[in-house]
Amino acid sequence: FIDRLGAEAYVRLLDEDKIGFPAVSTSCEYKAPLKFGESVSIEVSLARLGERSLTLRYRAYRLRESEPGRTLAAEGEVTSAVVDLARFRATSIPDELKALFLGISESS
Repeated sequence: FIDRLGAEAYVRLLDEDKIGFPAVSTSCEYKAPLKFGESVSIEVSLARLGERSLTLRYRAYRLRESEPGRTLAAEGEVTSAVVDLARFRATSIPDELKALFLGISESS
């Protein structure tokens, strides 16, 4: 959201649009060690887009000057429900958000 809409976009979703994304499931697999202070690059992609939920995949890559390229250190997923915060009930993903999420889809 920050890169595409600005830092205020998520606050606006919560405060004005009353749309939230509580996590309902998480998983993580650790692939390679990281040391305190090492640089990490994190990629986020859309793994699944449902009508009232979505799954984001996160990949953390270790960046070391002594190693060519990047090393996958961890990979995980977070499935979030889409919630109308005024009623605290599941709701459909607004079309403008669907377009944003589809922009980071793994199938694009």
